[in-house]
Amino acid sequence: MSTARVHIESVGGYNGDARCFELDPPFVDPDTAQEIQYVVVDVIKAYRGHSFSQAIVFAANDKGRPLGPSMRAIADYSHPWQATHWPVLTLLGYAVAG
Repeated sequence: MSTARVHIESVGGYNGDARCFELDPPFVDPDTAQEIQYVVVDVIKAYRGHSFSQAIVFAANDKGRPLGPSMRAIADYSHPWQATHWPVLTLLGYAVAG
């Protein structure tokens, strides 16, 4: 079973509540064929009913910093009330461990 384990509980520099996860086995980005061992899931709260909350996955290094020259999202999802970290990881085929 593919698992995502919290590597860093809180990562600064993102727009919302960002956590870094270690993926086992690494995720293979279908667009670049790059193996990604760490991702940051950034959960952004809804803004006073004007937008949905979002959870966005970015490729990261082991310090939680973005990989590559851009911050292209690997996956994302929106929720009308409260997005959380784990559902977007299940979209990538990972169960959150621990």
